[in-house]
Amino acid sequence: MSDLEMRLDAQANEMVGAQMGQQQQRTSHGLFVEFYQHAVQDKEKSLAEGRPIFVELPYVKIMVPGDKDSIVERPIRTGLNPRDDNNRFNVEYNAFLNNMDQPVEGTPVEEWNHISKSQAMELQALNIKTVEMLADVNDVQVSKFMGLADLKKRAISWIDLAAKDAPIAFMQSQLEERDNAISALENVMLEMREELAGLKGGTKKKPKKED
Repeated sequence: MSDLEMRLDAQANEMVGAQMGQQQQRTSHGLFVEFYQHAVQDKEKSLAEGRPIFVELPYVKIMVPGDKDSIVERPIRTGLNPRDDNNRFNVEYNAFLNNMDQPVEGTPVEEWNHISKSQAMELQALNIKTVEMLADVNDVQVSKFMGLADLKKRAISWIDLAAKDAPIAFMQSQLEERDNAISALENVMLEMREELAGLKGGTKKKPKKED
C-alpha cells in the first residue's frame, strides 16, 4: 500500500462520523471509491499487429471527498486479504461487477487518427468502440447510417495494411532494443575506462632509494 493510500485511510477514519450524511458513493470507510474500466495499451499485441491495441482493465479511484489532492488511481487488487480492494470496498466492488460491460480489446475509435473527433463520438454512440468492431459491422447495419460504409472500408484497409507492416515494425523494434543495449554497454565501459584512468593518474611513484 502506498503512503498516499495510508494517509487516505487515516483521513477517512476521522471523517466517517461527520460525512455519513453526504450524498457520496462511499460506505463506512469514509472514502469516495469508484471502480471502472481503463483502456491500457498492450505493447506486445500492438507490436505484433502493427497498430495500437488497447485492453480494458479494471481500475479503482480512491479519494477523500473534498480533498482534490488525495487521489489514488491504479489497477484493482483482488484476493483474500482484507486489504484487497474486493474486500476493503466490497459494496462498491460488487456493484461494479454487477454493472460491468464485457471487456473491449482493439484500437479505440478515439485513438484512430484517420477520423475526426466527432466521427469517433458518432461511432461510440452506435456502440462501435474499436476500429476492429467497425471493420466487422454487418452490411445491414451499415446501410442504415450514411457514411458508415466508407468508414468500414477505411477500417478494413487500415487493419490489413497494419498487419502487412507488422513484421517490419517488429524487426525495427528489435533493432532499436539491440542498439539501446549496445549504447548502454558502451557507456558503462567508457565510465569504467575513465575511472581506471583517474586511478592510474592519481597513483604516485615511490622515490628511488639513494645508494
